[in-house]
Formats: sequence, C-alpha cells, structure tokens
Amino acid sequence: MTGTSSKITGIRIDIETRSRASVKHGAYVYSECPDFRVLLLAYSVERSHEDGSRTIGAPRLLDLRDPKRVRSFQKLLADNSIRKYAFNANFERVCLSRWAGMPTGTYYDPASWYCTAIQANVNGVFGDLSEVAQALRSPMRKDVHGKRLINLFSVPNPETGSFTEPEQEPEQFAMFGDYCKQDVLTEAAVSALLPETPADLQERYAMDQRINDTGIRHRKKLATQAVRQVEVEKDRLMAVLRDLTGLDNPNSTQQMQRWVAEQGYPMDSMGKESRAEAVADPDIPPVVAQALELKGAASLSSVAKHQAALNTRSRDGRIRGSLQFYGAHTGREAGRGIQPQNLPRYQAPAEDIKLLVSGNAGQDAPRIAKGSVRASLIPAKDHVFVVTDYNSIEARVLGWLAGEDWVNEVFRTDGKLYETTASTMFSVPKQDILDGLAKCGKCESCEWCKTRSKGKTSALALGYAGGAGALVTMGAEASGIDIGNYNILHREWEKSGSAAKFHEWQTDRHDYPELIKLRDLYRDASPRTVSFWKQCALAWDRAALKGRPAHIGPQAHTLMVRDGKHNRIILPSGRSIWYRFARSLAHKDNPDRIDRRIYTGKGAGRGQTRIDTHGGKLTENITQAASVDVLFDLMARLVAADLPAKIVLHVHDEVVQEVHERHAEDVLAETLSMMSVEPEWAGGLTLRGEGKIMEQYGK
Repeated sequence: MTGTSSKITGIRIDIETRSRASVKHGAYVYSECPDFRVLLLAYSVERSHEDGSRTIGAPRLLDLRDPKRVRSFQKLLADNSIRKYAFNANFERVCLSRWAGMPTGTYYDPASWYCTAIQANVNGVFGDLSEVAQALRSPMRKDVHGKRLINLFSVPNPETGSFTEPEQEPEQFAMFGDYCKQDVLTEAAVSALLPETPADLQERYAMDQRINDTGIRHRKKLATQAVRQVEVEKDRLMAVLRDLTGLDNPNSTQQMQRWVAEQGYPMDSMGKESRAEAVADPDIPPVVAQALELKGAASLSSVAKHQAALNTRSRDGRIRGSLQFYGAHTGREAGRGIQPQNLPRYQAPAEDIKLLVSGNAGQDAPRIAKGSVRASLIPAKDHVFVVTDYNSIEARVLGWLAGEDWVNEVFRTDGKLYETTASTMFSVPKQDILDGLAKCGKCESCEWCKTRSKGKTSALALGYAGGAGALVTMGAEASGIDIGNYNILHREWEKSGSAAKFHEWQTDRHDYPELIKLRDLYRDASPRTVSFWKQCALAWDRAALKGRPAHIGPQAHTLMVRDGKHNRIILPSGRSIWYRFARSLAHKDNPDRIDRRIYTGKGAGRGQTRIDTHGGKLTENITQAASVDVLFDLMARLVAADLPAKIVLHVHDEVVQEVHERHAEDVLAETLSMMSVEPEWAGGLTLRGEGKIMEQYGK
C-alpha cells in the first residue's frame, strides 16, 4: 500500500475504566461518578485505499497524557462518517462521551456506533465477549488475566477503599494494557466470523440507543420513602416473627424448617409456593400458619424496583439504560435496571401514594410501594405521557400467520377474541355469551363469566401447542377451571429428577380431565393454528436433515432455510432468527420418528448449551418476533414523522412518548392512526391501537 492515499473509515475500540459506582447499574450512572476515569483506550484503525482495498492496523494504546492526541481521537469519535466498533458499544459510547466532557444527557450520536455484541445476538450467539469467542471457535480469545487486573485497577480496594494507581503497579498496568489491546483483537476476530448486522437492524439499534439516552424522569422522593418505610415494616414483622418462634434469625431456611418440624408440621421447602400451599392446608397448626404468613409478608420484594430506579437514576433525575436491544433470541428487548417489561401491574390509589411520600404509610407500606413503581415514572415539567399499545398483538399476528379465519374475522369486526374463542370451543352462540355478560355486568361468578374466562385462558395459553401445564401457568385455577391433581403430580415429578417428560411420567396417576378437554377443544376449534405448529416442525426437519428450504403457513409469509450448519427462519419482515447447529434427532427405537429438535444457544449460566424446541415453540418465536417487527416499524414511522414528542420507553407492544401538554391530543390521535396501518411487509394483518394521556406512567 506504499504510496497510495487512504482514509480512516472505522475504529475498533476497547476501554478500561474505573469508578466507585457499580458497573451493574449501567454505563450512564457509572460514568457520572466523580471518581470515573478512563485508564486505558486501545484502538485499531481501519483504512480504505484508492484501489478499493481495506487494511486494519494493529491495536495500539492511545496516550491519554497527550492532550493533542486525545483531541484528535475525540474528533474521530464525533465524526459520523467513521464507524466505531466495540463489544457492548453502549458502554464505550457513553463512557467516552463523559471522558470528552459532555454533560449528563448528551452523548455521541449512536448512528455510527456498531455493537459487536448485537451483531452476535442478531446471528444467534449470546454471551459476553469470552463466551461469544468460544462459541464461534475464534482463534483470538480474551486474556485470562483480565478479571484479576480489573479487580486490581478498576474497583476500589475493599480494605483501604482507595484505587490502585498505575504508577504503583507499573508491570501489572502494562499487562492491563496488553489485555485491553487483546480485547480489540478478539472483538475484531468475532466480528469477522459473523455476517454483518443488517442495515435496518443497525438503524433500529441507533433508535434504541437514542431512547436509552433520553431516559425517563423519576420521582426520587417517592422511591426513597418506599425503600425506607418498607424496611421499617420488614423490621417490625421480623421482630414479631422472632417473638413468635423464638428464633434468632427467622430468615434462615434451616432454622425455620427445624422450627416448623418441632411444631409437628415438617416442610421440605420455605419457598413462596410451599408456604402458600401450607397456609391453605386445614390441618396446619395455627401458630405455623401465622409464622408462615409473617415470613411471607417480611419477604416482600416490593421495593426491589424502587431501589433499582434509585441505583440507575442519573444526576438530572432521569433513568437511562433500562432497555437492552435484541436481548432475546427473537429480537425482543430485555430489561436492565428497573426492567420495565415486568413492572407490577397493581397501581395504588393516589391518596395511598401521598401517604407513602409523606412517610405515613405504616403497615401498608409494602402494598403501596409495590403499587407505586409505575407512578414513580413521570414526564418532564409541563409535559405528559402519551401511552399507546397494540390490542392483542400476538393473537392478531398468530391468526394472520396461520390463516386462522375465525380469529382474523374477530379482529376485522368487534375484536372480542375471548368471547369468540369460548363460542368456537364450546359451540355456544357468541351473541348468547355477549348478552349474558351484558346482563350480569361481568360479575365473574355466573356461567357466562366462567365461559368467557375459560375462553380467555385458553386463548392466552394454548396458541403455541401448550396443554395442561400452559393452562395452569396462565391461571386456569383462578379462572374457575378444575386443575385436578396437576400441581401435586408436577411437584412430585420435579422432585423425582426423572428424565421422562412430565406428560409421559406415571401417566396412570394423571387426573385433570378438564385441562385435557380444554386443550382438545381449542385444537379442534383452531385447525390452521395446529397445522402451523406441524409445518414449523416439518420445515425444521427438512432444513436440518435435507438442507432444503420450506415455506410455513398458508400465505408463505415465513421461510425456514439451512445456512451452513444452522437453521434460519426468515420472517415476513425479512429479518432472520438463527438457530445455531440445528439438528433433528430420530427416536432410538423408530428411525422414522423425530424425537427431538435441538440447537445450541445461551444457557442459564455461562457458555453455550443444547436447547430443545418444537413446532409450538417455533410458532411462539415467529409470532413474538413478527410482533417485535410491527412495534419497531411503528416507532420508526413515529420518528420519521417528526412529531413534537420523544419516545422515552417501549415495552413489548407499548410505546411511551413524552409530549408537551399542548400537543398531547394531536400526538395521541396521530399515533393511533399510524397503529391502524400495517407495515408494508404485513399485508392483510389487521392492527388496532389503544392509548391514553397520562400524568404518570400507568397501565
């Protein structure tokens, strides 16, 4: 390349930092700490040459003591024509924004930042850099000394509370620099082994990062009072429990199990379900029931969300970084910090929240704290939230994918899915159900309410080839469905450690006929949905065993293909879900029968593991992924429309926009109008949105 001109087109970056704030609370709070400092910055430069070739330089360390070099590098970071690559790029981008002196709430534009972790996730590989490199069998791996060096330089000494300075351990710090450069090499090797992140997903990522950068305003006093008063109530309950049991530490499982056994009521577990089952037992000694109820009340985790909000709250009063892009295999966001995907649905009355804020909640503190998490998220001054969500998005998408005519007709007309499901399953005229519900006012106890409830539970539980277990998980018992001995047997099966699947284990003892009846009625009523499950399984086998593509569904919206050793589902939007090292395994006694369908993915702990799937699970993956695509299509259109609003949060099928009061009605109307229009790739999909203007976040 000597003699040819070139220009910088990309930089691969890794940084090592220190801060007294925990990195577990996210890059935004971590980098705001007064003790935050960039210790090392390793980078590798990519250049494009006149002849069209591209070269990647060896990693080097930036001299952080040289102001001129630092300023030059910061100019490169601010240049959107230059791509910046990093593994978990949000950390580098946010921390380097702070290093560059940007104030809270201002960060480098994410448009030119490319995250190799997201690149891996999009291609079906999840985990930290070490796990991803191992999964891809990368020739470059992380330096094994990294954790020790991070503990030495990046966190305070637990005994002295001070940081180890580089000049105190020069040889170790030199090793730390080599470790940082090695991460640049490993990130580059990982990226080279994967297809690039598609352009449309890169745009989604940038949009997601801007939403995280904007954040959502938070009521600090409410959260602080919730944490304080619940702790006071917990201490009171534990004191009562100590007096009742005579135990030094009723929180100790061993001590409590020994005590209940001494009362003549031995228990194998002190878990929530075991305690509830025991309290419901008519033969339990009253003193044991009282102790278990106290223990349950004292174990309330209702302030965990409030504490997480306080931990991740920026100096300007906004919570940032609560969304993790492509956090799930299907492309769904995962939660960080407050985890907005699973906030408590219960909302405490306004007068109760006032008691909490004033410090006067008393024994009601746990209940009110749990019901005030959403209320702690508020818009900026003179602004409101416009909160909109898609009505029954997954049911609509599943009906569209499978071509289930009666489901699609429901959504084209009155949208009453649960009543129609009950009508179809039980062969009862739908109008009779509607008339009965109108007369009773949805009393929840009459036959019409019970019929609708069974239809609702079935619609929610059985669309993905679920059976008795899915019905129970979805609340069959609370819906008035007789679950027989399902729970008792299921607990026995779990304790037995049997390799057999539950429905194949001691089948002569299974006695829950209503659950089986509902399963069969739903499947009889939804033949095209059942067919879709089967098509998914057969398409998997065709791809895994023969390497041949197969369309899924009557409209062929979805395609299963073989890509090397992997199966890949191409969604209606064109996006793919990857299943790495996908295989179909024949039954040991019948080679013509497929017994298992497996792929390699992220396990519960570290590393990759073998994961089972089936037609119903694949249907769920496709439906969930297509629903995600619908939501992101909407958000992209909202951004493109340049409405006087900012998206501050989104959860599965819901978008939260912060809007000045004077624009709220117009933004709500425009958003709902957009939500009724299907994406270009989803012709025939009937969509409908619902929304409210709110002064605090709520359902």
